[in-house]
Amino acid sequence: MYFSYRTTLSTFDRHNEILDTIDRALLEIGIVEVDGLLYDVSETALVRATQGYTDNVDSSIPPGTIVRVLAEYTDTCTECGEQHYTRFGGHRDPDTGHRFCSSECLDEWMGRQDRIRVETSGGGVEWLSPDRLMPYNSIQRNMAETTCDHPYLIGFEVEKEDCEYWYRDEPTMVNEAVERGWLCVSDGSLDEYGFELVSPAYNLTDADGQWGRKQMQHDLKYYDHLDAGYSDSCGGHITVSKKGYSGAELVDFFGDFAPLLFALYPSRLRGDYAYGRSKVDTKSGTDKFRAINCQNNRVEFRIFSAVRTGEQLEWRTRLIREAILIAENGGSILDELLDKTSPLAQLLREKVNFFQEMLDRFMHFRDFWNHGIIDHEIAEYFEN
Repeated sequence: MYFSYRTTLSTFDRHNEILDTIDRALLEIGIVEVDGLLYDVSETALVRATQGYTDNVDSSIPPGTIVRVLAEYTDTCTECGEQHYTRFGGHRDPDTGHRFCSSECLDEWMGRQDRIRVETSGGGVEWLSPDRLMPYNSIQRNMAETTCDHPYLIGFEVEKEDCEYWYRDEPTMVNEAVERGWLCVSDGSLDEYGFELVSPAYNLTDADGQWGRKQMQHDLKYYDHLDAGYSDSCGGHITVSKKGYSGAELVDFFGDFAPLLFALYPSRLRGDYAYGRSKVDTKSGTDKFRAINCQNNRVEFRIFSAVRTGEQLEWRTRLIREAILIAENGGSILDELLDKTSPLAQLLREKVNFFQEMLDRFMHFRDFWNHGIIDHEIAEYFEN
């Protein structure tokens, strides 16, 4: 029940003392004013003004000031028990519906519920349940610093599909990922038991900095979830950037590294998520499913097959570092492959059983990469 009394004061001098006298008199009979209207005091509550109150009700009242509002626009904080204003937003757990008077109370409560606090790409905060995987693009990725002496960043996206692993370890995956600075997220290209492990962007050459090379090597060695199962649908994408370089400049910088990857993982070119493109088309195209995805300031190598173990991922990192060293020294991938004593050739022989066969494929893919030539030796990989 309410009625307006402010409008009846049009013939009165609106000095504060007059209004205060009226307010005190009304309060004595159990009537109070809220936003220019009169209510029974039982229909109202005294709460601290929120930013929403200041922005939408009375800009002269700073947040935190005690104000009287309608009780229907209040709720009890789950953490501290204090009444708070909820009409224009507030702090809420979307999974349970619990409301909180402040972000501090929300953080306190969530921290005791096995929730995991992560920053979103939009600058906000999400609290993840252990059994809740967030979409990939909604999460803010940890990132190392770069300098002129250490300009390279490298990051991994490891796709997994493993039913048994999911049921056994899924409740701990999100938590352990965040503790390591990684993310465990959902991926629409995978089945219902699929998940994607997303690493920080490590500095590839700075050994001791935060998210530096030593931390990366430790994580790849001891992060057990990297050893989970996989299917043919899974990939092991690796993204590389160099301070001051555009994606197109980085493609040129790597020289013939792309055809080497084509030769190492040719079957990946047949799928729907790593199309083979020439260097010209790679630098000018917009299809994100290119085997070498050239982006604004980085290159995503989507050609890599599913990751079996962290050890295998560490080997791929060494391969990329070797390609960078060759480029920085003005060398040639081809010359290094032809020299059996070169670090690149020795590294490849650790994992490649049929080195000469791989080298022959490289020569054909090299012509395709640089000149767009698809001969009969590699035509089968471009039939999709």
